Amino acid sequence: MQQQTVTRQSSTPNRGAGNSPYTTYVNTNTQTHFRHHTEHLKRGVQAKMIDAAKVADLHGTPINRILTIRTAGMVLAGDGGILRDAEPAARIINLLTRFGEWFRQRRIPICYIWVREYCHYHREHLHFGYHIPPEYDAAFARQLALWLDEEVGPPTEKPSTIVASVLGSWQIDGCIKGDTSGHHIAAYLGKSEPNDYRDGWGKLRRNNLKKRRRLKGGEGPIEGTSKHHYRWGTSLSLGRTQRDINNLYIC
Repeated sequence: MQQQTVTRQSSTPNRGAGNSPYTTYVNTNTQTHFRHHTEHLKRGVQAKMIDAAKVADLHGTPINRILTIRTAGMVLAGDGGILRDAEPAARIINLLTRFGEWFRQRRIPICYIWVREYCHYHREHLHFGYHIPPEYDAAFARQLALWLDEEVGPPTEKPSTIVASVLGSWQIDGCIKGDTSGHHIAAYLGKSEPNDYRDGWGKLRRNNLKKRRRLKGGEGPIEGTSKHHYRWGTSLSLGRTQRDINNLYIC
């Protein structure tokens, strides 16, 4: 029997994520790459997202926008701009890095919650809930159009939609309740946490950690990196340390 060996290989995502390299492990005989895969959010994640939105409120930077990008659909169609030349998790690393740089250059506080979801029609897509002063909406939309190679479309009739791309592959919706919808946005982003789970004995149990059980969907295969599931996350300003400081972290 031939002995298989595993070697360490360093891989760096495309431009914009150069400061976030990740490591994969390659079987030298089969050249297959190991990646974490998840089907849904872990128990308690939705509550953490809601708590992150509460921290944003306390900081005076409420989550007042939600950006949706149909990442897989854009890539499969041969579009997607900066999304094209990277693996699924690296695409998100790239986007988050660029988002952070764009906000930082304009001295806008970096406050966001993101999640990768799956549906059978659009496949993988990204939801990005963030804070932005309204006067920067148009400039951010123009930048997205450049990054994603899909122009801003005409105005829509939906009151909450601020801007959508010409083909509908990306869209920005805003809070219509005076910047008080952050926790609702966060709950929506956490909808792929299951309402029920099976315990160690295989018995179906109610997931009491999920706060908004009526919100469902987004479950399906999401590929992470070799070290992380990379299905959801927050900016450092809304991370675990800040939730601990404000006594909001749910274990």
